[in-house]
Amino acid sequence: MAMIRYAALQVPGFLIAVILLNYARDQGWISGFTVILILAVLVAKDVVLYPFFKKALQPGPTDMVTRLHGKRGKVVNPLDPEGQVNINGVIWNAKSIDGMMVEAGSRVLVSGHKGLTLYVHRCNDNC
Repeated sequence: MAMIRYAALQVPGFLIAVILLNYARDQGWISGFTVILILAVLVAKDVVLYPFFKKALQPGPTDMVTRLHGKRGKVVNPLDPEGQVNINGVIWNAKSIDGMMVEAGSRVLVSGHKGLTLYVHRCNDNC
């Protein structure tokens, strides 16, 4: 899937290159061999660069908050049922899923979100 997305992103630039190179060939500025050579270099460039862009083009969570689902954190301000948690050094507004109070210092697990508020629940000892 990532390869198809990468190829689709290259099509407009490739088409522009084809049009400009054919114009240059029609004007007699370059030969047909040069057109083919330049187009081959453009395709080779895409083949070489694809591995570097592959991960960025794979589907996945698109926003920062969605990426936090399943992450663990620590309660900074008690959740009663709302408060704040620290996840990866960033303080987030959070709400206890079960509505129960969660004390400061407790470990929590992110289960979802609404807007910028995380929905969390208290972790077991193995969290």
